[in-house]
Amino acid sequence: MGIFSIEHGQVDTKNFLPYETLKDGKKSNDETILQELLFEKPELFPVKQITETTDQWIPLAREVDTTGGATGRHGILDILATDDSGNIYIVECKLRYNTGDMKSIRGQISDYASAFYRETKNSDDDGWKWFKDSIDNNTSIDGTLEDILDDAKVPIDETIESMKRSLKENRIILVFAVDVMTAGLWDAIDWHNNAVNAEHNYPCFAIEVRRYREKEDDKEFFVGIQTYPFNLKDIILKKTQRGSFVFALSL
Repeated sequence: MGIFSIEHGQVDTKNFLPYETLKDGKKSNDETILQELLFEKPELFPVKQITETTDQWIPLAREVDTTGGATGRHGILDILATDDSGNIYIVECKLRYNTGDMKSIRGQISDYASAFYRETKNSDDDGWKWFKDSIDNNTSIDGTLEDILDDAKVPIDETIESMKRSLKENRIILVFAVDVMTAGLWDAIDWHNNAVNAEHNYPCFAIEVRRYREKEDDKEFFVGIQTYPFNLKDIILKKTQRGSFVFALSL
């Protein structure tokens, strides 16, 4: 997806800004930049286009441990989030430079979802204490789940009750956040939504988050967001389409 500006009749192409870190004079790809961008700028997340019923996406914690204290289990998910309707999101971030990781992304995110399933089935509270502790004790945030919801200005008790229902019913939304979408990822999403999870307990979709700037030293940059499929209604109806959005940010 290209980003352009038109001024005084002239078309200007924006330059792609990769997710890279400069260390010791060398550039290296860095997925945490993508992760931090979504976590710190939740308004970028196209929640209205995805669910059609919510207005606000609310990141809860980063680098959440799903191992349950057992070696070889599941791993660390990138972003755990909710919205003002109490939906639960697991977000896995990946950059295209690592083709091996891009091929394994669906397996990873399914692995995290299985940890949630484990906790809901093996506890008396449908996994709520484990879920809440994963947020309250996470070093990426300052405060508790209640503090986060209060800061987001959503009704705390009502949202928590909705989150509990989502957790109990395994209504968890899986999100692949990438810098470049691939045909293989589209195929995996279609297969997951229409064959593996036909009842859509775990609907999944991808968001492509690409950064652009006009000049190397510009502080302002643009963010292009593209989704696949466009919204969850399309998943239920077994239709697919893509939508694009562009935002401008200043560093």
